Amino acid sequence: MIKRVPRSRERGRSVLPKAIDATVERIRNHIAARAAQGDVEPDRIQKWLNNLATVEAKFRLAPPDSVCDVIRLPWPSPAIVETVCKMQWRILSAEPPEMFITSDNPAFIDEGNGIGKPDSELCFPLSPTRCLHCSHDRVRGGDLAFMSFHRETVREMNRRIASAATSIVMADRKESWPTKLLQRTPDLHRIVWTN
Repeated sequence: MIKRVPRSRERGRSVLPKAIDATVERIRNHIAARAAQGDVEPDRIQKWLNNLATVEAKFRLAPPDSVCDVIRLPWPSPAIVETVCKMQWRILSAEPPEMFITSDNPAFIDEGNGIGKPDSELCFPLSPTRCLHCSHDRVRGGDLAFMSFHRETVREMNRRIASAATSIVMADRKESWPTKLLQRTPDLHRIVWTN
């Protein structure tokens, strides 16, 4: 659910210009280094630079299919799967009247942290009364823990889910507060778990 959602495709498309810039810069530096060695004719260096400019212009208009496939396809990389599997998993429960909402981007990750940093977190509502929370904070009781919580924890999860929504937020029952969450700039807080 991290990859097969609209937000993932938006992130992928937003990275393309920077990736093209970095790739072109790396190749341009390599060509300059070859030119400095003096073992390549200046005409050939100019041809390489012209070809690079042509390819750059082409990819800015239409990235290669292989790159578009990486953005479009819903499968996580082996590194993502391995990282999530190594995290501490917790199942949080909501007691009425509290409930977990979901959205068109139900798996929340802090985009600034991703999932591989020590303070990375992942949350994913499983039902109106259950939510999966993963982090690198370990607790006693094994890799899967059923944790107690207070009402603010449920609300923090809901703020996260609403903040990641592209256009849809869903709740188990009709309430006004999920819509209000969409209209606010979220004030998200890291959850630190202790034994």
